[in-house]
Amino acid sequence: MDYKLMGLLSSYDDPLMTSLDLAFLLVTHGFDATPVDGYVVVVTDNATYTLMPNGDKPGLAYVSTNNTTKDANLF
Repeated sequence: MDYKLMGLLSSYDDPLMTSLDLAFLLVTHGFDATPVDGYVVVVTDNATYTLMPNGDKPGLAYVSTNNTTKDANLF
């Protein structure tokens, strides 16, 4: 689990954030992020994450890796 990524995602709320906005935010913070059809793929040294903007819920995205989905505001 990438604690820097999870910390960034849980630090903000933005109900209007799109996958393009999310990818841009992540790239500006040094992550390898690519928007794809409404979600973002983030590749780190040890894992690949799929992030889906979560709208009105706390945090910026749902995070999925290895078939496990977690709400980013839990980290």
